[in-house]
Amino acid sequence: MKRSTQRRESDHPPQSRRAVKGSCSNKPLTRATDWTNAPVNNENERDRICPLVWKSTELAGKQCDEYPFHSTHEGPYCAWLNNYFLRPVDPSQNGSHGADLGVFYNRYRILENDPFWVWVK
Repeated sequence: MKRSTQRRESDHPPQSRRAVKGSCSNKPLTRATDWTNAPVNNENERDRICPLVWKSTELAGKQCDEYPFHSTHEGPYCAWLNNYFLRPVDPSQNGSHGADLGVFYNRYRILENDPFWVWVK
């Protein structure tokens, strides 16, 4: 997560400055639970873009991860002015993070359209 709020050459899209919602901006992320809409569109957009940006050898054994999360209305499909990040990551870390995010949503009862912020120590 911390990497998502910092610029790296391996990021896509390659912008020098971003105002990604849910991090250091004054606008929160909002949860998307309707799997016929935002989450599926975010996944499709991520899966469309990643092979265009990285070579198959760079994606081998990796999963393309996105921030804001695919389970938000602010993910890659809906991102304003490319204010999102994509990066190939280790599948076990990606799965572990997804599980942790699910626990967060359940523990704090984050429902459809509920706002939340991401704070990285």
